[in-house]
Amino acid sequence: WLACQVAPVGGTRSQIWVVTTDPDDRDARRIDYWPSGVEGTAELIGWDGVLVAAIMTGEDGVGSSCLIDPSAGTTTVVDRRSAGRLVDSWAGASLIRVGPRGYRDLIM
Repeated sequence: WLACQVAPVGGTRSQIWVVTTDPDDRDARRIDYWPSGVEGTAELIGWDGVLVAAIMTGEDGVGSSCLIDPSAGTTTVVDRRSAGRLVDSWAGASLIRVGPRGYRDLIM
């Protein structure tokens, strides 16, 4: 899988799309799913093995640090809080930055 973050139509809300490396599969798939009636923006952080690490921030400003399985389409929320930001994730451990500017901490 390859992943990219795009802002359709030059908008301020980003989406995460993936494609496979299989030359016979030419489909692109959006993997940042939102509940019906909810909108937000998604930020691609990187990879945790075969999972996409991302931050999904809704209109309420609360960020959800997520691991997304592109093949199954499932999302696991590892942290959800205001002023929380996924920094990195690997082998089941996630590093989250929390707190306002000037008073930040890192938690696992």
